Amino acid sequence: MSISPFPRIQTFGAPYQRGQQYGSQAASYVQLSLEAYQQIFVHYTGWAWEQVCQHAMLYLPAIGNFRAHLVDEMQGIADGAGVSLADIIAINVRTEILNAAFAKKATAECTSFYTTTEIDTDRHIIIGENWDWKPATARAVVLLESSPDQGPNFMTIVEAGLLAKMGMNSAGIGLATNALSTNLDVGLPGVPYHIILRSILESSSFDEAASMVQTAGRASSANYMIANRDGKVLDLETGPGVGAENLFLQPVGPGYVHTNHFMCAQPPFTDVGLQQGPDSPIREERMKRLLLQGDSGRVLETIMAALGDHQNHPFGICAHPEESSPEAEQYATIASLIMDLTTRQAWLAGGNPCQAQYQHLDYGEFLAG
Repeated sequence: MSISPFPRIQTFGAPYQRGQQYGSQAASYVQLSLEAYQQIFVHYTGWAWEQVCQHAMLYLPAIGNFRAHLVDEMQGIADGAGVSLADIIAINVRTEILNAAFAKKATAECTSFYTTTEIDTDRHIIIGENWDWKPATARAVVLLESSPDQGPNFMTIVEAGLLAKMGMNSAGIGLATNALSTNLDVGLPGVPYHIILRSILESSSFDEAASMVQTAGRASSANYMIANRDGKVLDLETGPGVGAENLFLQPVGPGYVHTNHFMCAQPPFTDVGLQQGPDSPIREERMKRLLLQGDSGRVLETIMAALGDHQNHPFGICAHPEESSPEAEQYATIASLIMDLTTRQAWLAGGNPCQAQYQHLDYGEFLAG
């Protein structure tokens, strides 16, 4: 398999075993994650790490009730990396900790997309995103490839020690995501964002993946773009809570883009993300336009060029740090991922895609199902 721009972590077996493999292989990167989040949390919350861990452990019952095996896996990560379970839970609930501090500025991240195209007479399903986040976390990013003893194989790009972010699995499911913020996001315990992301990638069917979002007692708002290689696609805009009253299904056509604001009509709460991130609708419209204007015969090149676009710099699709902002408040494109669910191929750039070369990752065998 080709070379990844990020350290490659490969795990297999039962949850605790996989966690221990993950933690031991990525121990130095887990330490970098902890160092980065200590700085980010103290900037936004003023909390010492002990207080961060105390708050994080409030989410443990909800995680255990939703997916008990993920607690086992996080314990394995902690043991493998030589840190505490509270340390690992703390970075896996980073979204909720920032919400608890009313740190709404911390949530802007990602331009996600879905498209279909004809290549050599075959219909291809393509999904992906630019992941925009804190530059301090860039040193800690890893490519996690896992073969569970139960459920599909999956790959995901994430900060070391976290369970998942965007990715795809051997059941043909692809996942892209966006952080969202509402006035209801105050850090109340529930099922954390990154736990739901992992549960989607562990799903064996499209319906099961969607149900992970619908049935969880969500701790925070988020957007989940889920597709499969058969061409099914669903975009779920969610607020905190559970059930249809906090869940919005956005119809998706042959091409679709989502950023960091709600696109459904009149949600029953305040869209704080739109207030704090006026660049979000600009990125959405720009990405749509670039995808539609592209050469249908050069789809991959069109997507890569769009993901490297700098309109509204430094807050463009390819995001760069705003030098005038404090370091902890800056954000940039940490990784750019394109996934062809039809052929099980991926293209991954480490950092800004305007500068970093995309590396081709062939998952044809690993995700064969």
